[in-house]
Amino acid sequence: MAEVMTLFMRSGEPVAQRLLDELVAELRTRYPVVAAAPAGDGVGWASCELSSDRDVAGEARLRYPTAVAASERTTPVVLRVVTRPDTVNNAVSNGLDQGGPVDLTLCDTLAEVTTSGYLLDWTIVRTIHRLTCERWAATLYTEQAGFGTTTPESEA
Repeated sequence: MAEVMTLFMRSGEPVAQRLLDELVAELRTRYPVVAAAPAGDGVGWASCELSSDRDVAGEARLRYPTAVAASERTTPVVLRVVTRPDTVNNAVSNGLDQGGPVDLTLCDTLAEVTTSGYLLDWTIVRTIHRLTCERWAATLYTEQAGFGTTTPESEA
């Protein structure tokens, strides 16, 4: 099952492709083993799949030999950046309806991190969260926890 973490932020960058490139470059500075593969783009949005050279599935098999099948593989993390004003404004309105902070009204960008499965490199997710919070004062939202959430701190 896929889960989406939405980071509301004020980037000041109207071109999603440029912002995605900037975010991935900074992510690689902080976590050099990250590789990015384009996953699509359009007017006001761009996305990529992020992975690392870590074999998370193999690490999990070593710790829990009977719980992780030999066929299971580490899954990538999908990062999507949205700068399209109507999409961002709709997300902000929905966020405010869900009890989000009034600071959401200052946001001009969404960074959506999609994870599927449990065998993924959570360091990528945590690094994106920290980076966007430090650089653009991002506010994190997940469907399950709302605005009162943080990224997982334990290794998968």
